[in-house]
Amino acid sequence: MKNKQKYWNILFYVVVVFLVLFMLRDFISEKVFGNHPKEVKEVLDLSGPNRKQLEQVLDHYSIHKEDSLKLFAARYLISNSMIHSFKISYFEDNNGEKVEFYPPEYGSLQKASSARDSLMNHANYISNVVSDCAQLKSGHLINHIDKLFETWESVS
Repeated sequence: MKNKQKYWNILFYVVVVFLVLFMLRDFISEKVFGNHPKEVKEVLDLSGPNRKQLEQVLDHYSIHKEDSLKLFAARYLISNSMIHSFKISYFEDNNGEKVEFYPPEYGSLQKASSARDSLMNHANYISNVVSDCAQLKSGHLINHIDKLFETWESVS
C-alpha cells in the first residue's frame, strides 16, 4: 500500500510540473529558444559569428511591449539581410600586403585607369562578396531603426 501511495505522489508531482511547464511554454520558448519567425531563424543560422550581433538587436526590442513595432521592423530587416550584400575589392602585392588604390587621387579618369591597368598586371586583384547578415552590427541596426521611428513619429 505504501508503494502505491508513493507512486501516486510521484505521478502527481510529475503532472503538476508538466502542467506548469506547459503553461509557461510561450515564455520559455521566447527566452530560451528565441521564438522568431522561420525566416529570421534561417538568417541567424547562416550569419555565422555575427549571429550574436543580430540577436542583440532582437533582444533589445523584445524587452518592452511598446517596441513591438520596432521588433517587427528588426525581424523584417534581418530576414531580408541574406539577399543583400556588398563587395570588398582590393589589390595585394606578391607578399600579400594590400596595395592602396584610390582613383580620385589620380586627378583624372585616364590616369586612374592607367594606374588600375598597371596594378591588374602586377598585383593580385582580390574581390569578395559579403552578405549583410554576416557584417551588420547591432549598434548600427538599432540606431537606424530608432532614427527611422523618430522621423516617422515626427511627421505623423
